[in-house]
Amino acid sequence: MRKPYDYYDGPHVMNELRNSHACKYARRGRVADLKHLNFWGDSRYRETNSWKDNRKAQYRTGGRGKRNELELTDNCWRKEWNLEKYFKANDIPFCIEQIKESRQGEYVIYAERVKTYQVPKYCYTWEFITQSDGKKKFGRVVKHQIGFEWRFIEVPLDKPKVRHYNRSVSIGSRVIWWSDKDIGIDHILKRIHW
Repeated sequence: MRKPYDYYDGPHVMNELRNSHACKYARRGRVADLKHLNFWGDSRYRETNSWKDNRKAQYRTGGRGKRNELELTDNCWRKEWNLEKYFKANDIPFCIEQIKESRQGEYVIYAERVKTYQVPKYCYTWEFITQSDGKKKFGRVVKHQIGFEWRFIEVPLDKPKVRHYNRSVSIGSRVIWWSDKDIGIDHILKRIHW
């Protein structure tokens, strides 16, 4: 399930906007941070893995209705967005799942990293430094040593090594919604909101 990931996009957003514009002295810093919600009205999203967000069932007093399903190709974010907006506006229970496929990739190793020697590792801060001519320059200042770190060199291999790895690739999405009436899915998918 997709959820807003920005901390401004929570339930306090509309209340914050009202308070900022209603009072005599508006809190300018907070309003500036909420600008992206003023202009476009939508927010950024993230995928969640919680079972609470990805549950298949949703309680409804009158029942959820008949299950409908639609599979979309990989490059279909606009169609997903249109469907999600329609379902939320009409209070239709829905779920959007990512369809993923496992693929094997490979990479070739031509050199090996070998430890050579250790050097001291320091903690730095950034401060204004007064130079010999009297000018101030913003730079990095060494504070104290916090340990040691290794330096490496690349040693070429006689024969390159081939390593294989598995990766998960999104090949599309599955939209599931529950409704007894025909919602006109073709018409919703053709809409463009800009």
